[in-house]
Amino acid sequence: KAFDGLAVFSEFCYKGESCTHDDIYEVASHITASNKELIDALTKEEIESILLEAFKAKDDENGEKYFYYEFSSALTELTIGKNAVIGENVFAGHASLETVTLGAGAKLGRMAFYNCSSLKEIDLSAAKKIGDYAFYACYELESITFHDGITSIGDYAFEGCANLNNVNILGNITTLGDYAFANCTSLNNFVFAENESGYSIGTHFFDGCTAMTELILPAHMKIPITAVL
Repeated sequence: KAFDGLAVFSEFCYKGESCTHDDIYEVASHITASNKELIDALTKEEIESILLEAFKAKDDENGEKYFYYEFSSALTELTIGKNAVIGENVFAGHASLETVTLGAGAKLGRMAFYNCSSLKEIDLSAAKKIGDYAFYACYELESITFHDGITSIGDYAFEGCANLNNVNILGNITTLGDYAFANCTSLNNFVFAENESGYSIGTHFFDGCTAMTELILPAHMKIPITAVL
């Protein structure tokens, strides 16, 4: 399933509960090429028509429509357009999801892909921010590369990704959270590229990474003892 340019997936939309007006405006504006003047000129009925291209709708007790996306339990492949904001828990627990491609500037909220136990491929090369627990216990992930756009990786973001064996951080990331790669028991190669701002590495960052054989660092970088204990 492809969501090209769809900007906001909120936990409320995912659960079938009411989206906020800001969510609805944001989704509608991106579906119509982010043209604010065009959106402002649309009637309520026209905005609803646009939203129905991507969402299901229900009426509340007052007869007002609210919109949500009901993800298929058989969803295996997902492509999301640029500047996407993936809210809390949106794809958490989707056991069949195997491949995800994110557009430039993507921001992933807390537990966004938590325990997606079949997820094998995730293109994070254009991602901007990875929230806490975003890929916690995604057992089938094997390799990850971060590029220039990435700014932070949250606490426990990849903890327990048991098959993850290779990570490359090539961007100007500044914050790496506590336990971010802890208990990745197959992780044997980790590369930190040169970074003008330096790295701030959380505690227990590599805790339980018992297979580590190669750790490549810039000349000026030091790993604090708290990152491995």
